[in-house]
Formats: sequence, C-alpha cells, structure tokens
Amino acid sequence: MMAAPDETTKATALTRRLDWLGASATACALTLSLLSYALAASQPMSKNFQQVRLFEAWADAAVWLPGALRGALRDGGPFRGAAFYLAYCTPLLLITLCACTALAFIWRGRTAINETHVRRVMFWSLALAFAWVPAFNVLTQDFWLSAAWGRMVNAGLNPFVVPFDSASAAGLPLDHEPIRATYGPLWILVSSAITALSFGSPLLIWIMFKALILANWIGVLCLIHTLTRKQTPLERCAALLLIGWVPLCGHSSVAEGHNDVAMVFLMLLWLKRMPDFTPVGPAALAASSLSKYVTGPLGIVDLIYHRSKGLWPVLRRGLPAAIGFVGILMIWQRSPGVFTQTTSMVEWRFFDIAGLVGLLERHAGISIPGEAGIVLIAGLGFALWRLLPLWRAPCEANAHEAALTIMAVILFAAVGHVWPWFFIWCVPLAVLRLRSPLAWFVLGASVLAPFMIVHWWHWPDASATLKKDIPALAMYACAALAATACLRLRSASNRPPHG
Repeated sequence: MMAAPDETTKATALTRRLDWLGASATACALTLSLLSYALAASQPMSKNFQQVRLFEAWADAAVWLPGALRGALRDGGPFRGAAFYLAYCTPLLLITLCACTALAFIWRGRTAINETHVRRVMFWSLALAFAWVPAFNVLTQDFWLSAAWGRMVNAGLNPFVVPFDSASAAGLPLDHEPIRATYGPLWILVSSAITALSFGSPLLIWIMFKALILANWIGVLCLIHTLTRKQTPLERCAALLLIGWVPLCGHSSVAEGHNDVAMVFLMLLWLKRMPDFTPVGPAALAASSLSKYVTGPLGIVDLIYHRSKGLWPVLRRGLPAAIGFVGILMIWQRSPGVFTQTTSMVEWRFFDIAGLVGLLERHAGISIPGEAGIVLIAGLGFALWRLLPLWRAPCEANAHEAALTIMAVILFAAVGHVWPWFFIWCVPLAVLRLRSPLAWFVLGASVLAPFMIVHWWHWPDASATLKKDIPALAMYACAALAATACLRLRSASNRPPHG
C-alpha cells in the first residue's frame, strides 16, 4: 500500500533533477553561442578577410560593448591555441555530461517515469534549440556556401555547372575555393529564395537561414516525440534526451548551420506518413532526397512496406513524387557530369570503416587490397539481410530498423568520409530503435563526434595519427562499447512497467 507514495516521491525528485540538468545544459549552450563570435574571429586555419571585415564592422558598431569584448570580436582576444580548444569543447563536454547524467537518472527511476517527464525532457530539448540560435558558425562555412549558390541562381547561373565567383560571394564571410554546388537542387532553390529576400544583406541571410534551420530542427524534435508515442515513457525520455540534449545534432544544425537537418526533417515526415498510404509519404522522401541525395535509397523501405497493396496502387501512390523529383532534378542537372563535384568527395577518406581498416593496415603491417570496395559490399550485404524482417513482416518497427541500417551503411561505408554533422542522418532513426545494438553503435559514436575535428582547425599540420587515427579509434571504441552494453541490457532486462 505504500508503493504509490514512494513512486510519487521518486517521480517528483526525478522531475527536479531533469530540470536542474536541463537548465545547466541550456546555460552551457548559451555560453558557447556567445563565445562563438570570438572563437570565429580567432580562427587561424585560413585568413577569412570577408569575415574579418564583417566582425570589424560589428565591433565598430557595438560601441556599447566594453573594449575587451570589442577586441575579442576583432581578433579572438585570448581564445587562441589551446584556449580555443578548451573554450569550444568544454561547454559541449558539459552538455554531454548533463545528458548522460539525465539518462542515468531516468534509468534508475524507470519505474516512476510518466508523461510529465517526457514533457520536461521535450521542454529542455526546445530550450537547448533556442540557446543555439545566437551562435555564429565557427568551424565550417557551409552556411555561406548555400548563400553564394543561391545568389548564382538569382543571377541566372547554374551553380551545378559553374563554380561560384567573387560576385556571388561579395559581402559574405566566405573564404573558400570556388566550387560547384554539392547540395541538392531543392535546397539550392530555397537558398535562392532566401538570398533574393535578403536584399544583399549578410545579416538578413544569416537570420533567415537560422530561422529555417531552427524550424526544421524543432520539426525533427516534434516528429521524434510523435513517432515514439507507442513506446514506454522511459523509451520516449531516452529518445528525446539522446537527440535533443546530446549536443551533436542540435549544435551542428542550429549553431554551425548545417543543412542536413532539412533533409532529416523530411525523412522523418516520410516515416510518419508512410503507414497512411497517401502520396504525402513519397513526396516527403523525394523532397528529402532533393535536399541532399543520400536518403534516396530509403525508397526501397517504402516499397517493401507496402508490397502487399499490389504493384499498381504502389506505383500510383508514388507517381506524383517521382514526377516532381525528376522535374526538379532536370531543371539543373541534365547530365551526369554535374554530379562530379559531389561524387569526388567520396575520395576524402576519414572516420569511415574503410579508413579504420586502413589504419590497421598502416600500424599492423598488413595489406588488404580494395578495402573500401570490400567494406561497401559487406555493408550492402548487411543492409539486404536487415531488410528480410521487413519483407517477412511489414510493420513500423521493422521499417524503422531497415531505414536505420540503410542510412548507417551509407554513413559508415559508402560516402567515404564521416564529418561529425553527418551523424544526424542516423541519430533520429537510432533513437526510434533503442532496443537495437546498431542504434547504440551509432549513438555511441555520435557522442564523441563533436570533438573529433576541432583540433584540425588549430593544428592543421598535425600528423595523420593525431588528426584521424586516434579520433577514429576512440569513436569506434565508444560505438562498440555502447552496442555491447545494449546487447547485455537487452538480454538481462524486460520492458519496465510504467504508469
């Protein structure tokens, strides 16, 4: 008879702990967002003269700031060398620790978890999203590449054929060799609209891109909240913690400005609408693929899921999406040569499984010819094997597992290089399948991902061992440990009760 008061006390205590940890994580995120301007100003990898001019103009305009802060905005102030690394990584590390501690608390209090805790985790996930909004992109310039390619469209040029020029990059804090567009045509069209509405103002471009990426990220969080509605409160809390609190996805999207989140939002929208058997699902998947290509192979999951409906109804459902996909693609990409800028990046080999095999070759003195092809073939075989449960029993759980497997094979075996922000392709799918060892393999690797390339920018001449080998070994060790822990927990525990 005394169980109910005890459970109520545990639930109340868990709510307080989640609030304390969520507030702490949000404060760390806001701190890094405010520091990002000085960190970007201290960036020594290349002398971004456009960015220097922009920051100098901001420093001159911000006469109300103390002199030390205006100086930091001009040249980074004290945030150089090791200080840059500490200032950038410490808030991310503290947020990660807050997320892991919250995960431990909800596991310990799993018998007392209810929908109130789900709402609290969701609230702090949204708070973290808004805390990333003020940040300036520090490590990459992808944010401004989109703007340059969008301006080219407005000038009547095809960015998939012609590299951007100085006129397209005028006024933007962009210091990058002229390249052709590597994003999908739908994103380029959206970038064109944003730059057209900005009237040439970099500040307006920044605001509108930030608003668009924030909206997509909030959409991702809301779709995860919806797609996990049939799971236990424990699983729902864990899913939202792992995607909304662990900083990789939110920080790389909202703070650093990577557009992968738009592709992922549309991918999750496809998953949500897939059971409806309406044209909305295929249209969302087509739009996702038109944003950044890599979700295209997920169409096989949709076809297998609905194969019992008959060939003609399935084709009729997907026909509008197919026509729209081909139509938008053909506006800009009328020959295979336009993809060479994108496909050439496959040669950048780091942090993928083939690169890990190469690491073993270099340090163990063995030789495995064609390791990239072997890894890719093995990955394709693994994906086909994981499609069998979906073929035998088409259901949402098997569809989510199959989608996760395909995207994981693309990430680790097909694209040739694993930038940290690429993990957002898989993490939302992983949190939908928290009983899967593959999901925890992805999640374990993603915990370390935000820290893997920061030192590249301040020590560009470091050896391959320091730049690639050690981070790759650490990442895959963490992934293997997480997957092993999942296997052990899955065999030792049953579904926890919930109220």
